[in-house]
Amino acid sequence: MATMWNVKRWGCIERLPSLNWLRGTTKVEEEMDEMRAESAKQKLTTVVSLKEMLTNPCLKSPLIIAVMMQLAQQFSGINAVVFFSTSIFEDSGLNTLTSQYAKLGMGVMNVIMNFVSLVLVEKAGRKTLQLVGLSGMFVVVILLTVFLAVKGLAPWIPYISIVLIIAFVVAFATGPGSIPWFLVSELFNQSARPLASSIAVTVNWTANFFVGIGFLPLAICLDSLDWLRGTTKVEEEMDEMRAESAKQKLTTVVSLKEMLTNPCLKSPLIIAVMMQLAQQFSGINAVVFFSTSIFEDSGLNTLTSQYAKLGMGVMNVIMNFVSLVLVEKAGRKTLQLVGLSGMFVVVILLTVFLAVKGLAPWIPYISIVLIIAFVVAFATGPGSIPWFLVSELFNQSARPLASSIAVTVNWTANFFVGIGFLPLAGLNGRLVFAIAAAAIGSGFQHGYNIGVVNAPGKLIQEWINYTDYVRSNYTVVPTEATITWIWSVAVSVYCIGGMIGGSLTGFFAEKFGRRGGLMVNNIFALIGAILEGFSYSAESYEMLIAGRVFIGINLLSLNSNKYPSVGGLNAGLAPMYLSEISPVNLRGAVGTMYQLILTISILISQILGMENIMGTETLWPYLLAFTAVAVLYQVPALMFCPESPKYILITKGREREAERALNWLRGTTKVEEEMDEMRAESAKQKLTTVVSLKEMLTNPCLKSPLIVAVMMQLAQQFSGINAVMFFSTSIFEDSGLNTLTSQYATLGMGVMNVLMTFVSLVLVEKAGRKTLQLVGLSGMFVVVILLTVFLAIKDLAPWIPYISIVLIIAFVVAFATGPGSIPWFLVSELFNQSARPLASSIAVTVNWTANFFVGIGFLPLAQLLGPYVFAIFAVILAFFVWFTWKHVPETKNKTIEEISTICDGKDLTDEAAVSLILAEYDANGSYQTNHDKTTLCHTSVI
Repeated sequence: MATMWNVKRWGCIERLPSLNWLRGTTKVEEEMDEMRAESAKQKLTTVVSLKEMLTNPCLKSPLIIAVMMQLAQQFSGINAVVFFSTSIFEDSGLNTLTSQYAKLGMGVMNVIMNFVSLVLVEKAGRKTLQLVGLSGMFVVVILLTVFLAVKGLAPWIPYISIVLIIAFVVAFATGPGSIPWFLVSELFNQSARPLASSIAVTVNWTANFFVGIGFLPLAICLDSLDWLRGTTKVEEEMDEMRAESAKQKLTTVVSLKEMLTNPCLKSPLIIAVMMQLAQQFSGINAVVFFSTSIFEDSGLNTLTSQYAKLGMGVMNVIMNFVSLVLVEKAGRKTLQLVGLSGMFVVVILLTVFLAVKGLAPWIPYISIVLIIAFVVAFATGPGSIPWFLVSELFNQSARPLASSIAVTVNWTANFFVGIGFLPLAGLNGRLVFAIAAAAIGSGFQHGYNIGVVNAPGKLIQEWINYTDYVRSNYTVVPTEATITWIWSVAVSVYCIGGMIGGSLTGFFAEKFGRRGGLMVNNIFALIGAILEGFSYSAESYEMLIAGRVFIGINLLSLNSNKYPSVGGLNAGLAPMYLSEISPVNLRGAVGTMYQLILTISILISQILGMENIMGTETLWPYLLAFTAVAVLYQVPALMFCPESPKYILITKGREREAERALNWLRGTTKVEEEMDEMRAESAKQKLTTVVSLKEMLTNPCLKSPLIVAVMMQLAQQFSGINAVMFFSTSIFEDSGLNTLTSQYATLGMGVMNVLMTFVSLVLVEKAGRKTLQLVGLSGMFVVVILLTVFLAIKDLAPWIPYISIVLIIAFVVAFATGPGSIPWFLVSELFNQSARPLASSIAVTVNWTANFFVGIGFLPLAQLLGPYVFAIFAVILAFFVWFTWKHVPETKNKTIEEISTICDGKDLTDEAAVSLILAEYDANGSYQTNHDKTTLCHTSVI
């Protein structure tokens, strides 16, 4: 399939070596002819849509077969056996230890039969093995039913159940276990295969889910309890159930509203949901789904990778046995902590060893050990505990609803992990390490400092009030207006730091480089964290304000080039570095990674800021200083990463060093094509002087994209997002919610921000920048009108305040769809190397200036206008929707030359126009034609 994909994407030049390698022979011409024929056929057809898949008879018939095979696999009962085999063995009359050994034997036979199936599938045929397997399972399941029913007639009968269940697994492994999966690929051609596979996998896992939740609910009366326990001595347990039943009759069924508002239900629900998120966002399914690819990317061959995956599966089974024993001895919390901590350590080591895989031949094998260790840590606790913890946290009346919520959260998170991991599959370990060093280190500082002042805001205001009162020798009580003003300054002054950092971005980027600038920039973060952390003990809110200024300088400098948010140098340098080290096809996805880390960091700050964690009267200074953790991570991590190849070649002119850096980042020496692109851009830069501020503001080919970049930054900030981020808890309280509910609502807002950034990560290269920006701004416009209305009528009904939660979360969702990340990396895409630093500085300075005015002006305006303050944002959003639709270009998958044609008014779809641009340079990088304006445009705009 990979070879066929290469034929379709690249033609046939490099196909033979690939297919020769796979077949172990050079006699592949016949197979190549088949692939060429399929490739030619595909070029005549468009990509298959879902509607066409369901209506075209030539696609519908094989789809029905593929779906039925998936249903046959799951509804055969195999997962009921795999999930609950120990219980089945015990119910048949065997003791626990014998049952566990029987389960182990079942697993061994499963492995052996998969090897047998590997040999038979090409000899006996798919249909034959599928029929044999299903027929065998049919016979076995009838016999199993009979022997389980008569288990008490003879002492040897329970052992028959062992034989029958192993026979059931053998029959499954013969055909139904593997054939449905690769049958999908054989039934559909290249254009229809991805969609068909998605449908098949969805059907399979949906069926799997229903089998899992539907198998156990059999105990509904005394007889069923006798059957489940294998004894008639169940009176004590029955008394407990009768007591619970009597208690439930005094209460009504728990509603969703009660679940979300009743503290006795809401607290365990948060725990249950967070455990589900921990399970999925731990990365376990990314490893399980794509482990073979991960092993291959680490440098192992395909066969070794498959054996490594097999070993991973064996260890998963073994550790589930161990967990089965430990869960009642060590306790749930202990195993969960041990598992998550182990996964945390392993995933850091895995990132490091994937990054340095080429340094020694033995390093790839470390990845096997680490991934198996990752699975072992997962199976220790996080793999099973989140599921049964729900049942233990809730009683009978609340359990069904709580379980539904937990399962929904789990599968939603599973979905986002599944769709979010593959777009990054083109990244090798070293590039991932470099991206993580820049994005996590800078993005965490940026996002964390956006949200950290939200939840503990009232505590800090009370401290400011008390500090001022003490300074007056307990004679003058500060007014509410004074405290509000000081607090608004403390919140928004970091934007002043951001402006300073933004203006320094160009200097830092050129003087120290992208990577060097990021490392130096951490000095500001460390100073800011120290000032904030010691402000409480020093009884000085001036230290807090000064710390916020230094944090602002740090943040703005990092992000100015690509992504929006809160910081200064981080806001400029980090996106710039990410943009310049990323392949063109992943530029948007990698760019969105910064925003993803930023949103996760906002969520982390909101969680830590809860009043039952660090949002307390004595711990909030440590909460603010926690940002120093990112410094301790980023500085050593960046020491292992190279400088931006574009900076080395284009700015410093060191070609060999740039090529070495690119080799490291791509994990290969085959980088000549990318080097040629950078040489071409470097040659263009030599034709022009460094872009000055005057030229930026007067040259039409620079001024037009600058206006677009600046307007997108203003759209981001004047949309009202940071008013919501800074003061969401206050907004929720003003809408009628209590403090704790407001904090939980803010937490929910942060969760949705993270989830939608995952979606944006996938969509940005599919839907395009302009489309997502329009969708996001339009959604925010609609939501902010509704929010104004419902805040104005909040007292008319008790349920109305909860609408504000939904609307503010919807507002954040719309923001994360596009306006949250696109304005940042759009700057890098609109300008080339010579104009990018200055353009980034201007964009970041504008962003932070707008951010400052929103931060310092929102609370006074809210006091003046009340709920109608959001009407201001509605008017602004309406303007920016129009501007985006009318003036913002689409830059998705556009090269420097293609985007530059926007200045000239050339048709971007006209290949002749693009060829004309490319022809304007000879081999030495000098012009062959005399197009003064075109020359200026092409050397200034990407």
